[in-house]
Amino acid sequence: MRQIAWPWGIWCVCAIYQPACGQVTSPQSASAVQHAFSRMERLPPAAHAAYVAPIASGDDETDEPSHPPLTLPGTSNDFERRLDEMQRQLSAATEQLEQLRQTETLDSPPPGFEVDYDGGFVIRPQEANDSPFELKINGRLQLRYTGFKRNVDVFTDQSGMVFPVRSRNDFEVERGRLEFRAVTFDPRLHWYLNIDFDTDDNHRLVAHDTWVNYEFSDLIDLHVGKSKVPGSRAWLNSSSRTRFADRSMATTFFRPDRTIGIWTKGKLASRLWYEMLVGNGFKTTDLEPEDLDQTFVYSGSMWWQPLSEFGRGFSDLENPRRAGVAIGTQLYVRR
Repeated sequence: MRQIAWPWGIWCVCAIYQPACGQVTSPQSASAVQHAFSRMERLPPAAHAAYVAPIASGDDETDEPSHPPLTLPGTSNDFERRLDEMQRQLSAATEQLEQLRQTETLDSPPPGFEVDYDGGFVIRPQEANDSPFELKINGRLQLRYTGFKRNVDVFTDQSGMVFPVRSRNDFEVERGRLEFRAVTFDPRLHWYLNIDFDTDDNHRLVAHDTWVNYEFSDLIDLHVGKSKVPGSRAWLNSSSRTRFADRSMATTFFRPDRTIGIWTKGKLASRLWYEMLVGNGFKTTDLEPEDLDQTFVYSGSMWWQPLSEFGRGFSDLENPRRAGVAIGTQLYVRR
């Protein structure tokens, strides 16, 4: 049997069994092998024989080893065990992080809102994309004095009804309005409520106009609720936009009234707009269901502004710098 010096024998172990253990290509594997050699150097000679015996057992250099391949202690088994432990720790840390994120989401405060004035008092979110809600509040009060001395006893209105004529000398609230406009859940979904508290309407508090609308596009803005039957331009424009204190007597005499129904409005082409409605009737503002007949009113209005956008109403409050012309027509039928 060939005798081998310990230092040379140790390095022979590395040279012969390195292919069996695989190429040491990573710092972790190299560190494990060095750790194994340092442990071998500290072992007594009897223990060293167990490592060197496979090398010295052959009769010549070409003999195959008579023992199974050498497995160095503290290399692959310890490394895999440590790797498994690190993976378990990483999984536990990832799970704790996800739980912490969910807790922060549940405990996070709701998005902030701000109050501003933009054509009315506005409550809007600071981040509109996170909270698509907005509320605008407007109000106005129109006080009127009436001084009138009669020279006839009765008056016949446009529908043929006869009313007595009385002399007057008094104040009244001609228009008391509280308006709410809101965006809810979707930037294209709106609702509107106009509360009326005129003293010339038996001092009642009523929903003058109210609807919900969804703006599908510039062409179709669909509404359901209560509003004006499309008629003359002076009627469709707000009473806050008249040139004088009120609409003309011709408008008051010929105009339709409000009704409950479904309608759509939109922009057909450049500076060309329309509005169409199907409702309960021509003048059914505050009627009860038993007071209605079985015929609907079909109404439409269309207007064109060829030079520039005319603006809202005749009073020209926007003060545009260009001349404007508005040409329009309307039609309403009951059947």
